[in-house]
Amino acid sequence: MWSGLISGYTFFQRMKITLGGKKMSLKALEDKYVREGFKDPRVHAALNCASIGCPRLPREPFLAERLDEQLDAAMGEFATTPRHVKVDTASKTVKLSKIFDWFEGDFLDYLERQGQSKPSILDYINRYRPAGDQIPTGYAVSYVPYDKAVNKQ
Repeated sequence: MWSGLISGYTFFQRMKITLGGKKMSLKALEDKYVREGFKDPRVHAALNCASIGCPRLPREPFLAERLDEQLDAAMGEFATTPRHVKVDTASKTVKLSKIFDWFEGDFLDYLERQGQSKPSILDYINRYRPAGDQIPTGYAVSYVPYDKAVNKQ
């Protein structure tokens, strides 16, 4: 009975919500108001669809007075969690969450707005990794399939 209601397409694109008197999908809310409105790729570490492929859901709400700190912490955790960024130094490869692939433009546009020319996705990820845990930009990048299973934690 609930499977159609909670499937990704139905839940995020077909189901409509009313926000500020405007009817929209959750996907439109994310794209138009969050991604385009803030132009801050850290939101990809904060938005959560409750699947295993998503970043961990924080245990506290995002607060206006601490938002930068909380977004930095969320992206820091996302960029250092092996499930989302798995580095293999022996083969000089890194496997990234599909989120980094789907929204690569958001990450690279941000770095370009910061003045970096010809940035790579690893340049962005390294901003949130400790100095001793940086990923060499010459490593080959691949993306792991997105795990849509519900995260039960």
